[in-house]
Amino acid sequence: MKLRTHLILLTLATVVPVVLFAVGLIVYHTRLERSSLERGMRDTARALALALDRDVNDIKTGVETLTASRYLDGPVDLAHFYEEAATVSKGFGGWAVLSDPSGRQILNTSRPLGAALPIPTMASLEMMRSVAAGRKTFVSNVFIGTASRQPGVIVAAPVIRDGQVRYVLDFPFPPTQFTKLMQEASLSRGWTALITDGDGGVVARVPDAAAFVGRKEGEAWTTETARSDEGFIKGDMLRGPSVYAAYRRSRETGWVVGVAAPVKLVDAGIRRSILALSSGGVLLLALACGLAFVLGKRITAPIVALADSLKGEPAASLPPVQSHVSEVEDLRQALEDAKAEARRAELADAARREAEAANRAKDDFLAVLSHELRTPLNATFGWVRMLRSGRLDGAAADHALEVIERSVTQQVRLISDLLDASRIVFGRLELSLQSVDLPALVAGVVESIRPSAEIRAISLKSELDPDAGPVHGDADRLRQVVENILGNSIKFTPPNGAVSLQLVRNIDAHLIVSDTGRGIDAELLPHIFERFKQSDSASTREHAGLGLGLAIVRHLVELHGGRVHAESAGVGQGATFTVVLPIGATSAVDAAAVQQPVPGTPTAERLDGVRVLVVEDDADTRDLVATVLAQSGAVTFTAANARDGISMAPRVRPDVLVCDLAMPDQDGLAAVRAVKAWAAEAGVALPALALTAYARAEDRDQALAVGFDVYLSKPVEPSELVRAVVRLARR
Repeated sequence: MKLRTHLILLTLATVVPVVLFAVGLIVYHTRLERSSLERGMRDTARALALALDRDVNDIKTGVETLTASRYLDGPVDLAHFYEEAATVSKGFGGWAVLSDPSGRQILNTSRPLGAALPIPTMASLEMMRSVAAGRKTFVSNVFIGTASRQPGVIVAAPVIRDGQVRYVLDFPFPPTQFTKLMQEASLSRGWTALITDGDGGVVARVPDAAAFVGRKEGEAWTTETARSDEGFIKGDMLRGPSVYAAYRRSRETGWVVGVAAPVKLVDAGIRRSILALSSGGVLLLALACGLAFVLGKRITAPIVALADSLKGEPAASLPPVQSHVSEVEDLRQALEDAKAEARRAELADAARREAEAANRAKDDFLAVLSHELRTPLNATFGWVRMLRSGRLDGAAADHALEVIERSVTQQVRLISDLLDASRIVFGRLELSLQSVDLPALVAGVVESIRPSAEIRAISLKSELDPDAGPVHGDADRLRQVVENILGNSIKFTPPNGAVSLQLVRNIDAHLIVSDTGRGIDAELLPHIFERFKQSDSASTREHAGLGLGLAIVRHLVELHGGRVHAESAGVGQGATFTVVLPIGATSAVDAAAVQQPVPGTPTAERLDGVRVLVVEDDADTRDLVATVLAQSGAVTFTAANARDGISMAPRVRPDVLVCDLAMPDQDGLAAVRAVKAWAAEAGVALPALALTAYARAEDRDQALAVGFDVYLSKPVEPSELVRAVVRLARR
């Protein structure tokens, strides 16, 4: 394929995505426009329905107020009631009719008092009887008056005295005020607003109220609006062209208030945008292809000439070519340098072979390293099992301990060498250690990443425990951990999915991120935190998308003394990632940043004869502390709770108190207060050391304020504990 063709294809590859992106934007904009249209029409329908309910309620209130008129009590005063009813009904543009429960009219303000009254129609009689039987205010459907031949609506209410329906008072009035209500909405040109009753009769409509009020609306409108109290529909709902329509049912009347816009009117702007885009896209493609053809010819002509010159006899130098492209001259110069480059290529090939040999040596080293790690581990594991079985005699047990000690020493050396090699390959990773407000840090990450979730319509929920911190670590690295895990979950969660984040305190800080995404295959799950797991091509094809990011997470979390693991029920079942970080405690990163004694290294300081009272509710910790101190010469006494420690202190008269803070019934703060009070009365000095899993600054300050002299956070090195007790004993 010629270079000119490549240039045309390159141009197309550049322009076509832009055009497609523009089409996508238009489609997206179209959906937004229609969504905005629907929302606006729904809001208008709701507002009109509320206004209708307000007006109808005013009329109902007027009718119900008249039913309580004192002129209808005892002997009826029709003359005064006539004046009162005429005044009220005129305010609504209608008149008042007072009938007995059978439907016979007694008073009609549209006629002079005492004049002959019209005989009610069967429909009127039925309505009167219904109101009398139902004993509540009634709003009729729109009707056409038998005499006036004009549309009207009736609001009727029973007149109840002494628990009996004496009369029925109704207000017939023309629905013109509802038409005015529609007109006040100031709808866009070409739009329609209407009110229909329960039978589909038009109560009000704009425009063309005179032509439609009192008539039945189309069956499609009546059927669709009967399905629900509110909705948005499209189609041939009304008389005329197809429309978009929003409707809302009135609470007071059961009528339907609707707002409609012609489909052609709404879609015209959209069609114009699409047409303009299509025309512009075709023109842009044609122009781009033409420019690519012209520029391609200018570029390819000198290259073709240079290629023709290469077909001849070899020469010391190539003839100059006329070109406006500097790269063509660079090509000529590059060809002249080909021979020199060939020599350099030979040298590079030799270097490559040397590098491959070094790589094989590295692989061999890793194989040896694996062997050297597994061999002592196998011996250690086997002898530990034998010791636990209890079937070894004294000599065999001593031999087992020697083997275990030798194996452990060997493993420590190998691991130290491996860490040194890792620092050489990857560079020494240094952390800026400080107290980090983990809840605030996580909240900041959630808010920074929330927009990317919202763009993909992913629900992102977070629940943060303000007590899940602080932690001791590097704020930037911890932020990287949260961003990697949360971003990974959002990345592999499809649109309309959900991602949840929880930060809770359960001794340590637990960060739990769950998603409804693609999940993790069972074969990959144990390996997702391994570095360079995707370097194998087959693995890459099978588990695309999972790799170095999670390896970095594991590396950083472990540097902070925490742990991370993943759970998934399988592909398509989502995944859950859990990061556990120690709250305030000295973590693995502290050990890397500050040189500390190797665990188990004996200390030269002694506690011979020092009496130490250890108050600790955890039996394993209590035994460990007592054993460590006893091996340094201390006389130890132990108590499993604060109450026992308080009662034991006067009996054993300790020189130093080592006490936990969090204990059942009474905590360490109460214990040190009580023991210090006894010591003061007895006239003895009793220094106290707090040994606790709490490591927050406020916990430390509180402990020192109530009487503790030294504050140590778990876990603690045995040598550090001994040194602290020695310092207290020497006071």
